[in-house]
Amino acid sequence: MDPATLTAVAAVVSAGAGIAGGIAQNNARKAEAAQYEEQRENARVAALQDEVQRREQLQRVLGTQQAIRAGRGMDLYSGSAKALTKETRRQAERDILTAQVNYLSQQRKFGLGASSARAAGTGALLSGAGKAVGSLGGVDWKAVKREWS
Repeated sequence: MDPATLTAVAAVVSAGAGIAGGIAQNNARKAEAAQYEEQRENARVAALQDEVQRREQLQRVLGTQQAIRAGRGMDLYSGSAKALTKETRRQAERDILTAQVNYLSQQRKFGLGASSARAAGTGALLSGAGKAVGSLGGVDWKAVKREWS
């Protein structure tokens, strides 16, 4: 085989390797993006579960407060009882809101991670294609054609 043909064969092999490498990296980035999406969904579910638990806890606290007032013979609907109930609810709602903001931040972080991974996968495919074109572009195809004609 003449040098031009050997160069062409090497270029084709190199081009195939570049494309295969890009595909492999893209697949790895897709898996990474899927993992981020799963974490994002887990954060969403955790936020919902946390809110339910906090609201259940609020109801238990309010029930306990009411039972204590009733046990002491206090008016359940007095101004101070209402004020205590209102303050307890306000604090619980503030805690729930803070937890929701934290979970939304987590979801956003995981969403950005997934987007970044997908973009890196696309970049890997383009890089592999670029390497393939670069490998094939350095071949003297006219010399190869002459050799095989």
